Amino acid sequence: WISDEFREKFINRTIGEEFDICNGISSGGNNEQFYRYHWEICQNDILRKSNENSYKWTFINKGGPYKKWYGNIWLVFEWSDNGKKIKKLKAKYPSIRYGYENYYFKPGLAFTGASSKSLSVRYQPAYCIFERAGKSIFSKDNSNNYFSLLGFMNSILCSYLMDSLNPTVSFQSGDIERIPYIPLKEKFVQEVVIQNVHITKYLCQFSIIEPLYKSSPINKELDVSQCLLTFYNNENALYTEILLNESILNNSVFEAFELSNKDRRIVLDKEGIP
Repeated sequence: WISDEFREKFINRTIGEEFDICNGISSGGNNEQFYRYHWEICQNDILRKSNENSYKWTFINKGGPYKKWYGNIWLVFEWSDNGKKIKKLKAKYPSIRYGYENYYFKPGLAFTGASSKSLSVRYQPAYCIFERAGKSIFSKDNSNNYFSLLGFMNSILCSYLMDSLNPTVSFQSGDIERIPYIPLKEKFVQEVVIQNVHITKYLCQFSIIEPLYKSSPINKELDVSQCLLTFYNNENALYTEILLNESILNNSVFEAFELSNKDRRIVLDKEGIP
């Protein structure tokens, strides 16, 4: 279904030429030794800026359900003494992996390796590592803008490109690397992406499973129904703002790729957008 004109877009530089798509840790079937939910662990033992020399656990990107912009980092991984325990265990379990250590604890992007919906990419904060099921993306020379790439990868055009390269529910590193990439350099585009990240982070404050959780939207001193109504109205307004921002991003990506009206219509139809 791809037009000849659209096929020519694949001569552009690719994501793989600018970024490393990283497969991280695999415990070799020893998950019970190394993984915990963050609420099962003393918070003082989880890596943060204040305890870089004394931590035992660190947050890990292990994928999770479809979610854009931010979140899905609920698990921690035992990595004391620079992963001494799992590295020692590798002699017994050769299937253990811990690649791309040079990117551990650095900010980047995260995505889930499989989804029945489409590719969803999130900002991955510092002091975090990554797993093979929850792959991460890092700039090869630290000069690339993560928010530009984040906006592009969460666009409907990137979803269309991904479907063209691999029409399955699995997102392989090699397929991501082959996606043609044109940076979104306009300042307002990056501001829109950052706004979506901040909105999603804000909503994490009301989800009890998130590390950013602060409080329930229900105030026991007030009417419960009114509390929920206020919260859901506010939440719906914020999700609407994200959708409007995504519409701006989609249009900016179309313009950056100089898509014809015909190809735009094909992409929109393929992605089920009227």
